[in-house]
Amino acid sequence: YADSASFIGEMMSVITELKQASVSADALLRLSKNTDSEIFSGKLHDTALILSAYDALVGNRFADPLCLIERTVAGMRDNSFFKGKTVIIDEFKGFTEAQYSMLDRIIAGCDNVIVSLCCDSLVPSHDTDIFTNVKRAAARLISIAESHAIAVEKPTVLTDCGRFSADISALESLLAESKVTKFEDSTPNITVCKADNAYDEIDYCMNTIRRLVREEGMRYRDFVIISRGQGVYSNIIDDVSKTYKIPC
Repeated sequence: YADSASFIGEMMSVITELKQASVSADALLRLSKNTDSEIFSGKLHDTALILSAYDALVGNRFADPLCLIERTVAGMRDNSFFKGKTVIIDEFKGFTEAQYSMLDRIIAGCDNVIVSLCCDSLVPSHDTDIFTNVKRAAARLISIAESHAIAVEKPTVLTDCGRFSADISALESLLAESKVTKFEDSTPNITVCKADNAYDEIDYCMNTIRRLVREEGMRYRDFVIISRGQGVYSNIIDDVSKTYKIPC
């Protein structure tokens, strides 16, 4: 089984997670000696040996992308690259341990750090809050700043969104609330379509796209089709887009 492709794939997934969490082979070995479960201790020990062998094999011959952040952080310790600079961080919902290590160096070294996070507030809440992970990330960043005796300014809450229409903005806010409030205005930018199957869903999408391109001067590159999973829709999208002669 150790020589099988499935085992190798599983171990690469494990190694990727360990790298993202900044867990070294030495840390796994130490943990294996401090656990009461003999089976768990053995698994940790074996994983540590595999990780150590992987590091020895790859580290001396290749530039491993999994270690890129780790190597960058090591090079930043005595480096003044960020001195006098302002760093802006956007579009993150959370960070890996390796990324936190880099953020620690950035926060400690630059003049200003501006972080944009999508959440209703920075106040910690229950685990069922959809913004829990984002709030934890904010708390961690604040803790990093405080560990370097760096002041954290009062958060700026952005309430006006110029990217979306009123109906889409209302839908966005309602999705984040536990209590539903009726939206009284018209909703010209939101359409709910009931389809009998996945094929009918895509057919409706493609027909709508073609109509908007022909009648309202839109371009095909203006559209994005978003689904929960590609497995059901990918082949259907290919077939139906060819029927409507829509580049996809």
